[in-house]
Amino acid sequence: MGYFRRRTWYVLLSFLEEAKTIMNAKFGILPACLVLFMAVLLSNPQTRAAKTIANIASLEGEVIILSGEGVSMATNVGQILFDGDHIQTKRGKVQITFNDGAILSVKPFTSTMILEREEESGFLVLKSKKAVRRITCFVGKMRFESGKSKRRNYLQSPTAVCELRGSDADFGYDNINTYLGIYRGRADCVGKVIREFFAEPSIGPAMENVVYRSLARAYESAEQAKATGNAFDFVRAKIEALQATKIAAAALLRNPDAAVAREAEVVGVATDALMAARQTEAILEKLREFRQKAEEAAKGAKAAGDEEGVRNAQQAVAEADVAVELTEEAAEEAEKAAEEARKATEEFDLKGVRNAIDKAKKALDDAKYFAKGIIELPKEALRVLEPTKPVVEPKLEFPIQEEPPIQDTEPASPV
Repeated sequence: MGYFRRRTWYVLLSFLEEAKTIMNAKFGILPACLVLFMAVLLSNPQTRAAKTIANIASLEGEVIILSGEGVSMATNVGQILFDGDHIQTKRGKVQITFNDGAILSVKPFTSTMILEREEESGFLVLKSKKAVRRITCFVGKMRFESGKSKRRNYLQSPTAVCELRGSDADFGYDNINTYLGIYRGRADCVGKVIREFFAEPSIGPAMENVVYRSLARAYESAEQAKATGNAFDFVRAKIEALQATKIAAAALLRNPDAAVAREAEVVGVATDALMAARQTEAILEKLREFRQKAEEAAKGAKAAGDEEGVRNAQQAVAEADVAVELTEEAAEEAEKAAEEARKATEEFDLKGVRNAIDKAKKALDDAKYFAKGIIELPKEALRVLEPTKPVVEPKLEFPIQEEPPIQDTEPASPV
């Protein structure tokens, strides 16, 4: 029976059974978290074929890594980092060595993202591709040393982009101002940049930064899932990780570089498609939990000789079976849409991304419909997928160092 035929049959069945109360207090068939220990089965089935671009050269204190839909604590030197990874420090610091020898030192209470790619420039037949590395500082301070790298290196914040034309510089952002301190070489910047050396940040700016806080929440959610082993908790952790990605994209929407802002918009919308797929998966897990509860209730009623209880519980199982089957197919449709969004994102095809999210939202709406009257929808599945909007941060500033280090060459004039 096809997906839409089954869906029609399910609607008719819902009308016929509308008067029956399946989740009655007598049998205690209520939505509840069941320990299923399915962490391996719930690992991201479409793990992106991201390229490795760097590794951890030194590590001190707590460092969180957001990679795709997974969040974990960095644990050892030599750990591989992928294109698009977010790195966030607490009372710790980390030094990252890129494959071409460039070095990034991330200071305490800093949130950053690393990207490498080929970008097109020029027009028509004069178009050419250039190898580019973009390192975003959402809050905090970092030092970048390009070494002998032949890539064009960009250090960027929510409010500015600086192309380094040299090999060594400090870069930071305090929720309102972008700072650049050049040791060697020069930089061409777009947006307002304070060209001064500045002290390492305290915990204050980090705690006021929405990107920093969202990634911290995603890590806590991932740790909770590991502790419980609950299938639904693993899906919820993925949703939190995607939310952190969406918030990071929103922070870059007000960047003065149109290319950076446009890419952020595409990423933000594409993340909505992925989130809709995970929300559909969350509903599916809750339905599976309900079905297991109903099966247990049927066994309990049978053992107690309660015939009416057996009938009601079996009816609940039948309802759940139909809902699970339909929601599984809705989840497949949502996953296909999410994959379309990924491909469209790689091509910076905003129209394609929006079409994909429409499909993903349709699948999510179907899943909500199938589950209606059977389970209480989890709050994660009810989160509204609002358009990505710029993030507005409070005004906090880093202190400026009184005696900046001596520069090897004359810095460029402030923009």
